[in-house]
Amino acid sequence: MKYLLSLLISLAFTASASATPEQVLIEAHYRGLQSVWMADIFSPADAKTYTKDFRAPRVTTWTDQRAEVVVVREIPIVATSSHKAAVNCGITLEVTPTIVHGKLVLSGKSTVRRLVHPGTTQPLRATTFVSEETYFSGTVANGEPTRIKIGDPDTQGEIALSATVVKPAGKLASR
Repeated sequence: MKYLLSLLISLAFTASASATPEQVLIEAHYRGLQSVWMADIFSPADAKTYTKDFRAPRVTTWTDQRAEVVVVREIPIVATSSHKAAVNCGITLEVTPTIVHGKLVLSGKSTVRRLVHPGTTQPLRATTFVSEETYFSGTVANGEPTRIKIGDPDTQGEIALSATVVKPAGKLASR
């Protein structure tokens, strides 16, 4: 299977809320996710050692610019009898940092998607996926993680999401 690990930065700018764009370092730490959610992105050997603790790649973007972190494996499906397609299983995080009235605001969503194994061969080559999408928007403290619960209470994990304004020289700034 083809594994895909990429960092994508969208070049589409939204309306600017701050006079001067600033760079922002985005970090996401996924904790407590059940191993079934991560099995599709790890090799079988790595999946056995998964400790419910996954740090997504860090990405630096400009304020008012969407950043996307994608850690997935493509699962092939048959869309029609003559056309094949794939569904990304794993973690996708989309974040847009802005500065509003001097405060750092994060908006975006996290998607965790996995392949469901029904235990029997499905008719029509049917393939089932389950995903959890978490949407967020609000003020965060510069450099401090904000913990967001994801999932049902009995299988709940969390994302520790942080954003840090970066000085032009590449050093972390304090606000």
